[in-house]
Amino acid sequence: MNVRRAVARNRNISQKIANNLVSDPVLNVSYMAVQNPKSTLVKEFGNHLTSCVICEKEEHTIDCMACEYKNKSSF
Repeated sequence: MNVRRAVARNRNISQKIANNLVSDPVLNVSYMAVQNPKSTLVKEFGNHLTSCVICEKEEHTIDCMACEYKNKSSF
């Protein structure tokens, strides 16, 4: 998941890769792919956007178990 999420956040990927990642089953990945300017697809996330899904931390620094926002409700 962290590798796919890092790729989805990368603004230098192709439109094809960004659009493929929009359909990723992991919300953290698909949300970041939708946010990528190369993506041309739209995806509805409903009320599933928790603080973990929209987290902006870089993948190499993520420590979800120690995150202070981990148990926050949806946005």
